[in-house]
Amino acid sequence: MTATLSSVRMNAPALWQFGIWRPDALLRHSGKARVRLTDQAAGWLAEWHLARERLLTPWQAGRALFLLATLALLLSAGFWLMGVAVAPLACLQLAGIGMVLTMWVRHADDRDVIALRPGLLRVERHRAGRVDTVEFNPRWVRVEPDQHDESLVRLSGHGLSVVVGDFVQRQHRRQLADEFRWALRHLDGR
Repeated sequence: MTATLSSVRMNAPALWQFGIWRPDALLRHSGKARVRLTDQAAGWLAEWHLARERLLTPWQAGRALFLLATLALLLSAGFWLMGVAVAPLACLQLAGIGMVLTMWVRHADDRDVIALRPGLLRVERHRAGRVDTVEFNPRWVRVEPDQHDESLVRLSGHGLSVVVGDFVQRQHRRQLADEFRWALRHLDGR
């Protein structure tokens, strides 16, 4: 069997697991005029949306708490009718569960959004309703592990530094760093 080289240019390392690479994202041709894409795409050449995996939405968690509270109050009312006072204990348990669910809901939408285009690498860290944004010149960005191979990924340059990858499993963080490196290398070589 002989091997032949393909004339098709590979777009990304193996398969991108976390990001989206759009080499035609900056401008799209429409007849004679060049039309800029929507603000949502905003001309980003590559994007990574790293979010926490969750089983319940905040709305579903609130409904679950309501059902749990209703069940606990019905049970405590039944015991109260039999002469056993368990209502204070049930209220204490519900208060504890409510505090835990409140903390969970505050962090349910935590995520990292990394976007790349010529001249700009933007990292947005969404934590508990607060957004921290760091912007880099992509030509000067270093991608390295924070401590060791499976640790969080550190993006640094021009005295700024940000750590991403909190929501990526340890064994996949190297793949994430490889995607960042590949996109930065191929930014101008479209």
